[in-house]
Order: sequence, then C-alpha cells, then structure tokens
Amino acid sequence: MPTMTLNSDLTYAIEAKHFRRLAADLSHLNEHRQPPSLLRLAPTIEAWSTTLVPQAALIGSISDVAILEPLFALSLNDGWARLASGWANLGSHVNELAGAEGDGGNHR
Repeated sequence: MPTMTLNSDLTYAIEAKHFRRLAADLSHLNEHRQPPSLLRLAPTIEAWSTTLVPQAALIGSISDVAILEPLFALSLNDGWARLASGWANLGSHVNELAGAEGDGGNHR
C-alpha cells in the first residue's frame, strides 16, 4: 500500500475508503464544476508548488509543517486542490513568496 508523510511524523496510507471519498469528490466536480462547501473548512497550503513523485503531487506547508501529497484535482483560478487526504485551499505559491517573476503560468 502506498504511503506518504503527512504533517510531521504521521504516515498517511491511501486506503480503499480514501479512494471511495476521492471518487465521490471527483464525481461532484464533474457534475457541479466546483468543490463542495466543505472547502471552506479545509486547511490552507502556503508556499505550495506542484511536482511529480512519480505521480502529480502538491508540496507546501500547513501551519509551518511541510506536506507532500498526491494531487488529484486542482483549480488555480479558484484556489483549491483535492489531495489524497481531502480538500485544501491554496495560499501563496512558492514563487510569489520568493518574489519571482513567474513560472510560466503554473500558479494563480
């Protein structure tokens, strides 16, 4: 079973129940073109960026704790992501914090 480190020393295992919840969330996105209202309760990821490890993933921090999670859906315009653990709001992109000119449109 694949595992990833999530929020400090905890190990997050992707189990069947997580995939069932993910499938329901993706179906909701396809039908309604927006995430459910649960997003307002989701954490905000700061200093985030996308990466491949080997699948699409999002790296960043929540309350100064580094995270790296599989990424299943992303809306740069609306500022949200659907990660393996659930919904997340997108705060500042890492390039915005570094004062970079941009990264070819890969952030909002």
